[in-house]
Amino acid sequence: MRLSSDIVDPDAVTQAFNGVLYPDVAVQLSGLDGNAWAIIARVEAAIREVRGPNCAAAWYASATACESYDALLRLAMTTVTVS
Repeated sequence: MRLSSDIVDPDAVTQAFNGVLYPDVAVQLSGLDGNAWAIIARVEAAIREVRGPNCAAAWYASATACESYDALLRLAMTTVTVS
């Protein structure tokens, strides 16, 4: 018999091993518009397509709370697979 405490969240395991929350979401950032709002929109659209609107809304809230461009890029690189 399995208890709910025996179930492991696969996203948490993936993030612990490679540092990316949604490794199945791929976003190209290099060679495209590097404006912060363009990055936020590109990542949000990719997350919405693969993971749905709730995950996309959570990303948007976190991204808009970033205090610097570098913090936004770090957040993007730890949330999705970036190329």
